[in-house]
Amino acid sequence: MENKYNRKITSGISTEQLVLLVCTLYFIGMSVVALIQQWPGWISIVITVGLVLGWALSWLEVGSSKFRAYVHTFIAMIDFTIYAFMSPSLSNVLPTLCAFMILFSLTNIPEVLYMIMADTIFVILAHLMILNTIDLSTSAEIIRFTLQILSIITLEFIIFIMIKNRSSRDEAIRHTIEKLRETEQSKNDFITNISHEIRTPINTIEGMGEMLLRDDLTPEEREKVLNITQAGRILLKSVNDTIDFTELNTGKTVSEEEAYEFSSMINDVINKALAQIGPKNIQLIVDCDPFIPQTLVGDEQKIRRIILCLMENAIKFTKIGGVILTIGFRRESYGCNLVFSIKDTGIGIKDEDKDKIFSTYNQLDTGRDRHGEGIGLGLVIAKKMATLLNGFISFQSEYGNGTEFNVTIPQRIKDKSPYLSIDSPEKMRILIHCTESDADRHPMRTEKVIRFVEDFSKLGIVVRHTSSMDELKSSLMHISDFSHIFVYGLDYSINKDFFDELADRISVIIISPPRWKVTPGENVRIIYEPFYTATFVHAINDDKVLQYQDGTLVHGGGFAAPEATALIVDDNLMNIKVAESILEKYEIKAERALSGREALEKLSNTHYDLIFMDHMMPEMDGIETGRRIRQKSGDYYKNVPMIALTANGTAEARELFLTNGFQDFIAKPIDLNLMERVLKRRLPSDKIRKKDRSVNGNLNMSEAFEEVPKQPVAQIDRALGIHYSGDDAELYAELLEVFKDSIEETSEKINSCYKEKDWENYRILVHSLKSNSRGIGAQKLSEAAEAVEKACKINEITYVESHHEELMEMYDLVKQELENDK
Repeated sequence: MENKYNRKITSGISTEQLVLLVCTLYFIGMSVVALIQQWPGWISIVITVGLVLGWALSWLEVGSSKFRAYVHTFIAMIDFTIYAFMSPSLSNVLPTLCAFMILFSLTNIPEVLYMIMADTIFVILAHLMILNTIDLSTSAEIIRFTLQILSIITLEFIIFIMIKNRSSRDEAIRHTIEKLRETEQSKNDFITNISHEIRTPINTIEGMGEMLLRDDLTPEEREKVLNITQAGRILLKSVNDTIDFTELNTGKTVSEEEAYEFSSMINDVINKALAQIGPKNIQLIVDCDPFIPQTLVGDEQKIRRIILCLMENAIKFTKIGGVILTIGFRRESYGCNLVFSIKDTGIGIKDEDKDKIFSTYNQLDTGRDRHGEGIGLGLVIAKKMATLLNGFISFQSEYGNGTEFNVTIPQRIKDKSPYLSIDSPEKMRILIHCTESDADRHPMRTEKVIRFVEDFSKLGIVVRHTSSMDELKSSLMHISDFSHIFVYGLDYSINKDFFDELADRISVIIISPPRWKVTPGENVRIIYEPFYTATFVHAINDDKVLQYQDGTLVHGGGFAAPEATALIVDDNLMNIKVAESILEKYEIKAERALSGREALEKLSNTHYDLIFMDHMMPEMDGIETGRRIRQKSGDYYKNVPMIALTANGTAEARELFLTNGFQDFIAKPIDLNLMERVLKRRLPSDKIRKKDRSVNGNLNMSEAFEEVPKQPVAQIDRALGIHYSGDDAELYAELLEVFKDSIEETSEKINSCYKEKDWENYRILVHSLKSNSRGIGAQKLSEAAEAVEKACKINEITYVESHHEELMEMYDLVKQELENDK
């Protein structure tokens, strides 16, 4: 009710302004009549004061809208009463009275109508008993007076009913809006819970998988790890799509600007696209302008998300041929426009579907292809994110002949030097050898070669392309100063002795398809498809870059911080192990705290360079722990970088952390590129040093690990546990030991909360038990804990009480099995 009086009733005027405007016109007319009929001078003064006071209250928004409605009604009553007293008969007053009733009914305030009714009675009695303008001497006059009174009463009654109905309708609308808000909040809570529940196990799968892929693995080991991480990525993509779509629709997603390295972003895009291609026999061509500025300022994560959505869509619907990613830029007064083109040779889009592609949740023509993963939100998310970043997306498509999406995103420039450069290009002479037979086996390969010749020419390098051995030998005979020869894997295998001998005086680099079985000579290096300009530049410059057989690039230059320390605060030991393994790659010394209270105790004795904090922890959650750290006296506690490291990846969670003293936010599963950027940004600069790793095209593979044999006991599925550990038996054995060591303490805490009926902390502990037991393959225990946790959430305490003992007995069976394990 408070805001009804000043609500907008048209595009430019509110109810309050309309009432004041009509009253102003009426009072101006009344002032003119006062002058013509020579009414007392004070009347014009009263009218003027009333008008000024009414507009001043409105413009200055004095008091509540309801209070102003009362004041405006009172001013109008005074002026109307003056007019009524100056009028020679009641009949002259009644039309004005009816007009005022209708006008002030717009306020939708019953008390205003009561005020007007009281004034009406006063005016009628005044004319009847004081002014004596009402003649009741005849029957006709009595009937006319009675009809006038009945008309006034009828009008007031109708207006009263209208106000009451409007109030009831407004109340119903308010109730509906409140229900919608509750539903929206319930949906957000659901998404938050789902995000946390699903991201926690994915964190272990993705985190350990990513770390394993950065190690030296045999091809067989690498393929197994890739399959595991691919499954995790598919699941994570569905979760992320759901969260992103919801937050974009509700307006909770905001653009965030920070400096980022273009090379890191595009490398991550290519690696993830490779994972999406997997075993599909299609080509990926990347044509990237080498002069794109090295450091840009913008929302890197959203740009990466846009390109990946479009790349994944192209890969999903392409069975033959391939996908071409072209990246360029245009300089502008504000910096530059990044321009992306994603072109595929897939099935294309029908004309009747083109209008739907960005506007609906729709997998177009799904009957043609149900082999691709995803829930059909990628293009909608890409469009909404591009708009959020002040960019735009367009596309052209011919059904049956593929689609091309074009994206333009404005960015500011921090470092305008090109992200790629050649050391001494004048000394470089490149020969790319691709025979016609090899090109025929891969139809898009010729286009790749043409694009690379063009890109190298831009860098000032002399490039020659040969398509036969005779042409190659002729070129080598007439041009003796070639510095590098790039040869495709099939051609190398056919002419291995020739190229191995050539490698004694010229740098020979094999271009190999993924998983191609080729054994290079002693001085021959390998780069794997899909490659692009950066791959060639790194190879020519002899940069410290590793490229694995699946084509993924790992920049070995990186950095290390052996003198830096970090505190990881999480009640889940498995999550801590993943974070520790990531920090170990940067040689950062990490300590752990299993609760907020333990973290505060450790911080009282030790100053860490970084603090990583989980959200959901018993007794004291991450937000409260962060607040208490900031409240401690001393500059260190006010400035030490705190990074949220949580499975709750929603925008609301991010905002919650960043407004409560945290400097950064990393959602689980941990994005390794994001983690590296955060470490670079938050670690003291004097503790960061460059890490040197040698290039090795033929990576030294680690020895295959022995699998832990599956035990004939039903409580723990060891094979499943190893699967959850990224097929790392050594890590799984360590996790089993951690789980076993925590059983006694965890049991005591759960039983203590149960006895004290502390259901909130009981739920958190059971939630942790569910995740940890699932991680070691104790599926039955995990499912039992999940059922009890759900009962806690919906306050079904009876279920908890009737199943608590059963849950603890199952926990004890797992304990016995671990203790009997030899």
